[in-house]
Amino acid sequence: MTETKCPKQVNRDIIRRIWRGWIVGYLPRLITALLLMIVVAASASAYPLLTKYIFNGLADGRADEIIWLAPPVIILFALVKGTALFAQTVIVNALALRVSADLQKDMAKTLIEADLQTITREPAGVFMSRIMNDLNLVREALVRLANNLVRDSLTIVVLIGAMIWLDWLMALVVIGVYPLAMGPIIKIGNRQRKASGNLQTHMEGVTALLAETLQGARMVKAYQREDAETSRTYQAFDGLYGRLVGLLTGRAKIDPILEVVGGIAVGGVVALASWRVANGDMQVGDVIAFITTLILLVQPVRAIGTLNAVTQEGLAACERILALLDTPRMITDRQNAPVLAVKQGQIAYDNVGFAY
Repeated sequence: MTETKCPKQVNRDIIRRIWRGWIVGYLPRLITALLLMIVVAASASAYPLLTKYIFNGLADGRADEIIWLAPPVIILFALVKGTALFAQTVIVNALALRVSADLQKDMAKTLIEADLQTITREPAGVFMSRIMNDLNLVREALVRLANNLVRDSLTIVVLIGAMIWLDWLMALVVIGVYPLAMGPIIKIGNRQRKASGNLQTHMEGVTALLAETLQGARMVKAYQREDAETSRTYQAFDGLYGRLVGLLTGRAKIDPILEVVGGIAVGGVVALASWRVANGDMQVGDVIAFITTLILLVQPVRAIGTLNAVTQEGLAACERILALLDTPRMITDRQNAPVLAVKQGQIAYDNVGFAY
């Protein structure tokens, strides 16, 4: 009886294998990128705090102090954040490309060393699609995981900390509202994984069809099959179009959910802030700083929200890639077989004759 693993366990196994096999070797680059992400996240918290200082200072009649102190500080933080963001983006993109290239090399090596039975079982376009198209999804997932799961998560933590420091009561409103969107987003992500696997399978067929049609161009023209082959390709591309639309529609469902939840959070914050200002519990600068923090929070929260769908698509591609890498070889050398190393060779003719 075979053991059936739950989807979460399968996901963990895939992630663990990709990490150990192709990512952990680049740990120094990952650490460098992580340090730069911390700088970017910390810089994001400076803006609401500066906003509070500026507007409260203007309200208290300290305009002269604000004029000469605030602009240089804002420019300095912008330079620090921009530089760190550029360096981190370059490192992450280069690392994702390097991991993708390593996977492509291993896939090519597996196919080259595979048995003829394995190679001839599927059209060449199927393997080409896995090496090229599936790797694109993996690369996108790696970049998004680094940028969104790590950098944006750090930014969210820092901004929520700034919110709590500005006003813990309004921070609780925000913290309580956003988790409401997690349930629908997770369900959408699970559907995206199935849709992505279906799309990649169909893309294999399209690639194989195109390769077969172009390689057999002489046969097509000899038997006047141009119209039939054109009809086949049209049907294949129409199927690809339908699957792509379904996949993109699934992604598009996430942003409206986050927009509505964000609107609820902003509405609650504005109502509570107005009441607290009217009672003299908050200054106008505090309210502006809190709303600034909330606005800064929208982008990373939205990125985290769409991350699950992209991750599920990447996991589906990884599952297919690992299945190819795990293709067993039926013809192998015997265990402890001697190595047939030829150091030098020569041809000798002994008692060779010729008659005509």
